[in-house]
Amino acid sequence: MAVGESARLPLTPSPSAVSDRSDRRPGGESDRVLDRLRILEAFERLGRKLEKLCLQTTVHLAGSAALLLDGSRSNLTQDVDALRIEHAGRHHKFESAVRETVKDMGITPNWLNRDVSLIPAMPTRPDAGERTAYEGKCLTVIAPSDRQLLALKFRTHRQQDWDDMRILARKVGARTFEQLREIHNTCFPHSPYSKFPDVAKEYLVREIPWLLAGSA
Repeated sequence: MAVGESARLPLTPSPSAVSDRSDRRPGGESDRVLDRLRILEAFERLGRKLEKLCLQTTVHLAGSAALLLDGSRSNLTQDVDALRIEHAGRHHKFESAVRETVKDMGITPNWLNRDVSLIPAMPTRPDAGERTAYEGKCLTVIAPSDRQLLALKFRTHRQQDWDDMRILARKVGARTFEQLREIHNTCFPHSPYSKFPDVAKEYLVREIPWLLAGSA
């Protein structure tokens, strides 16, 4: 079975229909944060709506949700970053299905986040490490390879991504900052990148070898 693939997940009741949730987190945010099962449920619900519309759709992931879906990390996330979404026209129909999924589950309106403007388009050639994170009749979700995801996170270099970069560096065997940069330039030959904040570089230079040496 492909990563994250589900055999028709049973759909849980809408949060509005449940008055006393025992798993509610402090701050009343339990319905908005997403873990692996909640992401899969969102894809399941969205996929069923797309079936009714006969709208074949492919979502290409770009962020930490890919690591949640393959079990590499257990942290919660606020959204699912989508590098691109492909479907045959009827854009308003797709957006309506996404909004209905929000209403069904009580999750953040921007749970399927397409605001990834810092990231250039991925190369047209396929990467052998890409994998199916979810597959239904009308919805397919593709996770990037570990190298691609590491390159994406290297490029955005947000502090909240550093731990994910450490996970990915271990998975691909990158032991130095220079190797991280080379992975980026290999994944994005059409868009080389050299500007990297000193504080982020210092962190990765220090932490990546330490992690891979087995000192964690």
